[in-house]
Amino acid sequence: MIKAVIFDVDDTLYSYTRGNILGTRAVEDYMADRFGFDPARTAAAVSRAMALVSERMGYVCAAVHNRAIRYQVLLENEGLPVLPHARNLEDAYWNAILDNIEIAPGVVDLIRALKEAGIRVGIGTNMTVRIQYDKLERIGVWEMVDFIVSSEEAGVEKPDPRFYDLCVEKAGCAPSEIAFIGDSLKNDAISACEAGMCGIWYCPPDREMKADCPVPVIRDFRTCLTPEGIRLGEDRQQ
Repeated sequence: MIKAVIFDVDDTLYSYTRGNILGTRAVEDYMADRFGFDPARTAAAVSRAMALVSERMGYVCAAVHNRAIRYQVLLENEGLPVLPHARNLEDAYWNAILDNIEIAPGVVDLIRALKEAGIRVGIGTNMTVRIQYDKLERIGVWEMVDFIVSSEEAGVEKPDPRFYDLCVEKAGCAPSEIAFIGDSLKNDAISACEAGMCGIWYCPPDREMKADCPVPVIRDFRTCLTPEGIRLGEDRQQ
């Protein structure tokens, strides 16, 4: 019996892929307006900054996602003033995403139904947690969330087993009583299964589906609510 359901955030509760396009465009516009950079030059500068930040921090550190640090390093690399531009670039990027957030169809109704059924709802995300709060507020689910596990708090990123250990601790039940839903087949679904949970892959219709997927799959959250009750994914093994 499932007693807790944990959701990934980015590209699960909403479309980060679409949002990142808008955020990237906002950063390009800012760099063009303030410093005369064309989009190609900005893209190259961002890539260099990301690589340097990753090299310094390591790829399993949540701070590698911090856009303020990323843009700070970009500005330092380009010999440009850091303040107030690092802060402004971070705001431009995230505001473009938050102001145009595209919520996964049916996910809010599913979370509401889980709460009404007495099932705890958690968040399990690789990201600095402050911006995730803002996303949960914009999506309209933050008041229904019982607990949050971020890689920032856990000190490791998915798929590290220690991340899932903290999920189990906060869920307050056995791993076998927890469903973990996310868009990454490996980092969310399979790794949750390896931790003893029921890992479920969220793979919307615009993504390619593996024919021999080893875990249950949700293609559309709206299909989770049936006349018979809540159904968390379909078995796609062949």
